[in-house]
Amino acid sequence: MVDAMRADGVGTRTIQYVHATLRAALEHAYREELVSRNVAKLVRVERPKPAPKEPVSVAEARKMLDGTTDDNWHALWVLLLMLACGAARYAACDGSTSTSKLEHSGRPRRSRAGIELDEALESYRS
Repeated sequence: MVDAMRADGVGTRTIQYVHATLRAALEHAYREELVSRNVAKLVRVERPKPAPKEPVSVAEARKMLDGTTDDNWHALWVLLLMLACGAARYAACDGSTSTSKLEHSGRPRRSRAGIELDEALESYRS
């Protein structure tokens, strides 16, 4: 079944959902003694690969803030970008948003993108 779905071009996540649903249904049937074993437990389904995520650039942040100036939710957008700026401040120097990459001193590296976002948002702080 899984091979047929792959051949038809069904997405990895969809296959994972179908397998999980079938496995749960067969597990329920097994507990009710309607089937002798749950064969879905024997099947291994590949995990979907996460899509790469690109951080927001300074130009994109400014464009968004300029475009939401008259929006009722403008303060929320500013806050979200400030929070993203704080996360980027502790990101690795390669521009990723992982906070687990630490220097040998135990202190997080500063990302240039985080500093630039911080400077772009400075006019919104009060």
